[in-house]
Amino acid sequence: MILDRQHPGLAAVPDYPADSSSVHSARELRLTNQTDVLVHETLTFRGYYAGFMRSYLEKLQPPSRRDFLNEQMNHQGLEITRLEIKNLDNTTAPLLVEMDYLVRKQFQTLGNQIIGQIPDIWEHHYLWTDPAENRLTAFQLAFPLSLESTVTVEVPEGYSTPAAEGFEQDLHQPFATGKTTAQNQGARMIINYSLHRPSGTFAPTEYAAFRKSMDQALGPLEQNMAFSKIAR
Repeated sequence: MILDRQHPGLAAVPDYPADSSSVHSARELRLTNQTDVLVHETLTFRGYYAGFMRSYLEKLQPPSRRDFLNEQMNHQGLEITRLEIKNLDNTTAPLLVEMDYLVRKQFQTLGNQIIGQIPDIWEHHYLWTDPAENRLTAFQLAFPLSLESTVTVEVPEGYSTPAAEGFEQDLHQPFATGKTTAQNQGARMIINYSLHRPSGTFAPTEYAAFRKSMDQALGPLEQNMAFSKIAR
């Protein structure tokens, strides 16, 4: 509603710009005990997603902020060991969340291999969808999402790096577009993940296709990674 004496009226609220809201994760992963994963991660939130995080974090005392993020990450066996939040009061700058955490029992030893999944906590948080058979109501994606991740995996000593090609993907779906590339650099694998999901309101009959698109989007990060022992 336009409250103007000269030109009163109604106007449609414009859509959010496609690049207005984003989440970027830069994380380094190192296996310990051949089962657990130590993670150092820096998250950069912009737009709506920064506003959402700020609205909760600023109301909490520092000790409670760690508990809140643990709930958001929602992963059994995860323990945040260090947390630093920057630009919480500066709404003109991106919100930065830097943390170290341990994820237990992500990998296991099978024969001469160490096999498991790299933690994709925040991608899963934003892209996972609940099943809903015979949905009767429309569903809405209120805000666009640009999600980018740079994942550096340190290969365990004495083991070979996995084939990078298995972690690459080009995604072109009505509900999401994205690209994942991977490369081996010495004793490290680096995965670059990028995805854009537009906003909109969709018919209930489209929900199954939406869920399938989100499953495909998570695919490169949620497959097994295998490190093979180097023969001596």
